[in-house]
Amino acid sequence: LNLPIDYDPLRFGYYYTRTVTAFPSIEVSEGEIVALFVAQKAMEQYRGTPFERPLQAAFEKITQQLSESVTFNWGGLASSISFWGIGSSQSDLSLFETLSHAVLHCKEVRFDYKKLNDTRYERRQVRPYHLACIEKQWYLFAFDLKRNQLRTFALPRMRKAELTEITFERPTDFDISEQLGNSFGV
Repeated sequence: LNLPIDYDPLRFGYYYTRTVTAFPSIEVSEGEIVALFVAQKAMEQYRGTPFERPLQAAFEKITQQLSESVTFNWGGLASSISFWGIGSSQSDLSLFETLSHAVLHCKEVRFDYKKLNDTRYERRQVRPYHLACIEKQWYLFAFDLKRNQLRTFALPRMRKAELTEITFERPTDFDISEQLGNSFGV
């Protein structure tokens, strides 16, 4: 890569002999360009979610390292590949952030939930194990403390989610693949 490195026998390691501000450009094939385009299009489904900024930042870091000698007709690619969602989720961003924090930090959470055919909301307290986006719809897989069993909650049917200070340990045998593997839909 033609970087200015040297070996330091006193420290048993390598070091830069002068400041390095950027790594050399990387070369990519046409197939890799298409894969990057598909990744960029797939990222569009995360607009307005907490994932948007980190995904965009990572994508920019990768694409900024591309060699300037690469030429490609993006317009032709854009007219050849597209992504279309079926329906759209109305999940509230603050709700998603609260639930994702609860899942990541193993904190119990309370929220109001309306079952599919009910007309009123019911207060729930759960131990959230997993968030999954299935067919453009977000679901929370959580242990319902009142019902004493694992339940699945659709985020658009939730409101007023609040974290508690109660922490828990996620069961080591919980496996989302196992939960969804033998199910008919969610």
